[in-house]
Amino acid sequence: MKRAAVLLMALAFALVLGAPAGAQTTYDTLDVEIEVHADGSFTATETIAAVFPAPRHGIVREIPEKYVYDDRHLRDTDIDVLSVTRDGAAEPFEVSREGADDETVRIRVGDPDQKITGGHEYEIRYRVDGVFNTFAGSHEELYWNVTGQTGETPFTSATVSVTGPEIVRWACYTGPTYQTQPCAEDFTGRDGVRFLASSVGAGNNMTVVVGFRPGSVRVGAPQLEEIWTPATAFSPTGPNIGLAAVLAAALTGFLVSRLRRGRDERGRGAIREATPEALLTDPGIDPDDAPVQFRPPPGLKPAHLGLLDDERVDPVDVGATVVDLAIRGHVLIQDRNPAGSGDPDWSLALRVGANPGDTLEPFEQRLVDGLQKHAVGGEVRIADIKGQFHSDFTGVANLLYDESLSRKWFARNPDSVRKRYRALAVGALVACVGIAFLAFQAHWKIGLAVAPVGVFGLVLLLAAGRMPAKTALGRSYFLLTRGFKKFIETAEKPEMNYAVEQGEFLKFLPFAVAFGSVEAWARATRGLDVATATAGWYAGPIYADWAAFGSGFSSFSSSVGSGLAYTPASSGGSGFSGGSGFSGGGFGGGSVGDW
Repeated sequence: MKRAAVLLMALAFALVLGAPAGAQTTYDTLDVEIEVHADGSFTATETIAAVFPAPRHGIVREIPEKYVYDDRHLRDTDIDVLSVTRDGAAEPFEVSREGADDETVRIRVGDPDQKITGGHEYEIRYRVDGVFNTFAGSHEELYWNVTGQTGETPFTSATVSVTGPEIVRWACYTGPTYQTQPCAEDFTGRDGVRFLASSVGAGNNMTVVVGFRPGSVRVGAPQLEEIWTPATAFSPTGPNIGLAAVLAAALTGFLVSRLRRGRDERGRGAIREATPEALLTDPGIDPDDAPVQFRPPPGLKPAHLGLLDDERVDPVDVGATVVDLAIRGHVLIQDRNPAGSGDPDWSLALRVGANPGDTLEPFEQRLVDGLQKHAVGGEVRIADIKGQFHSDFTGVANLLYDESLSRKWFARNPDSVRKRYRALAVGALVACVGIAFLAFQAHWKIGLAVAPVGVFGLVLLLAAGRMPAKTALGRSYFLLTRGFKKFIETAEKPEMNYAVEQGEFLKFLPFAVAFGSVEAWARATRGLDVATATAGWYAGPIYADWAAFGSGFSSFSSSVGSGLAYTPASSGGSGFSGGSGFSGGGFGGGSVGDW
C-alpha cells in the first residue's frame, strides 16, 4: 500500500476533477495487518484509501465487538482503538458503542469543523482481546471478519496479513455472509500468511481463519452475554420466582380483603314485613330470592331504586326521573316527529309551578334547574343540548350519591369508591408497563415479579364495580328494590293474581323505566287506554296499543338520559457457534462509510 500511495493520490485527484457534485465516496483499497500476541490478543493496522468526490468530514469505520455465539448468547470481545492518522498525520476521531446491545464499535474519523475532498489514506490501529477459540490437541484459532459487511460501498481490492506464533492452519473466505468462496493466497508460511481479494463487493465480507500451534496462544473461556429478549426477563431464577411469589401473595391478600370489605352488611333477623323499618335481611338470602314487593319502598323515587339496584347513577335513572316529573306535572314530554316518520325527536316543555303542592327532591330540583338553563321559549330539545348538559348531569348524580350517604345506605360514596379502585388499578397497570420497560432496558430479570402487578391491575379493574358496600339498612332497601323489580318484570304472569289500576300504571311506569322494563310493564296493562293514560304528560304520535307504546317509549329514557349525560370528546471477531471457522466463513461484520 505504501508504494502505491502516490499513484492512488493522483488517481483520486483525477476522479475528483471529473466527479459530479454529491458523487459517492469510493474506497480503492483496504490493507489489514494483524499481529497476534501470545496473551491471546491481536493488534490490527488498517490502511484505507478513500476518495471523496464531494466534501466530507472523513470516514466512519464500524467493527463488531459482540457476535452471536449461540441461540441464547452473544460473545463479548474487547476492542481498544489505539490511533488514527490521515495521510501520515494524526487525525481527530471519536469512538462510540452502537446497537441495542452496544455490539458495534463506531469510529468516526475526521474534523467536525472541516471538510475535505480528493484522495486520502487513513490508518486505524486497534487492539482486540477475547476472540480466540481453542480446539484441544488441534490448534488455537483466530476467526476474524476483516472487512465487515461493506454496506453499499465496495472495496476495489483488499489484502490481509496475519503474523504470530507458529501457524499450522489457515483459510480465507470472501463473498456474502456465511459463504465459502476462497480468497487468493499471496503468501503462506509458519510465521505469517497473506491473502488478497481482487474486489469485495457491496454487502460482502473477507474472513480469515488462522490456526496456531496448541499452547502457543493463551485462550481463555469465551465471555458470553445473554441475548436479551422479553422471554429472558421471565427466566425462572430464584430471586425472580421468590419476588413474584411474595408480590402475588401480598396483592392477592389485598384483593381478598378489599372484596370482603366490598360485601354488603347483613342483618341478623329474617324478612317479616315489606317495610324497611321492620325488615332485617336474612344473612343467607340471595337478592334473586327476595320476596316480591307490590309497592316500591315508601318515599323513594325511581332514581333511588336505580341507584340501589346497581350502586350507580346511570343515564337511564335520570331518564326515569324525567318521566316521573312529567307524570307529576312538572314536564311535558314531546315527540315532534309524526308517527312512522323516523326516530323520535324528543323535547321537554317545562311547566314551572304547575304542581306547587309537589315538593321536589334536591336532585330533582337540580335537574329542573339545569333544563331551565338550556330552555328556549320554555322548551328543551334533547338533540340541541347533547354535550352541553354533562355538568348538570354530574350535579344530579352527585346529589343522589350524597343522599344515599345521608340515608345511610352506603358507608362511603359508591362512585368515589369505584373511581378510587379504578385509579389504583390503572396505576398498577401503568407501573407494570413502566417497570417492565425499564427492566427490559436495564436487563433486569424481574418479569415474573412484574407479572403479578399486571394481573392485580387487571383483576382490580374488573372488580372495581364490586367494591362499593351497602350498610345493613342499604341492603334491606336493596332487597325491597329487587322484590319490586321482580313484580314489574313479571306482572303479566297469571300466578301473580293482581289487577293493575290506571293510577298504579302511571305511578309505577317511571320505576319500569329505571329498571329497563317498560315493555314488560306495558304488556301487563294492555287493557288500559293508551291515550287516556298518557294524556297530560306526553304529546306526540298516538300509539295504537300498549305493545306499541312499550316498544316506542322504551327508548325514551335511554335516549334522553344518554343525551343529557353525553360528554363531548376532548379535543469480525469470534466464532459464533463454538465450531471451527475452517468449516465455512463470513459472519456478519462492521462497515466503512463517510460522514
